[in-house]
Amino acid sequence: MRLILGLLLTLVCSASFAANSWEGPFTIKKVSAFMEDGMHIVSVTTNDVINSSCTIADKKKVAGYWSTALSFQHTQGLSVLLSAQAQNKPVMLYVDLKRCENKFATPFYGVEVASE
Repeated sequence: MRLILGLLLTLVCSASFAANSWEGPFTIKKVSAFMEDGMHIVSVTTNDVINSSCTIADKKKVAGYWSTALSFQHTQGLSVLLSAQAQNKPVMLYVDLKRCENKFATPFYGVEVASE
């Protein structure tokens, strides 16, 4: 019984993360950091279509991260995005291709400067 429960839990957890993947490389058009309605928001607009299941993200070429508390995306992630933009380096974004928010588009949870 424990084995079956463990396997079921593993499958459910794996499925919930299946939509997260590294996408890109993207060149950065704009990086924004702001607060709205109690949410800390980091937004990145790319010059390239993200190709997610989110129409607004693909149309506006934008991914974002929002939270009521400061986190990785607000500190290290923002720093990496700004550094890549200043150096005109492409980035890979760790995005959730399954989620779509009308206001903030596709969420991203990581950023990596792509090697040339």
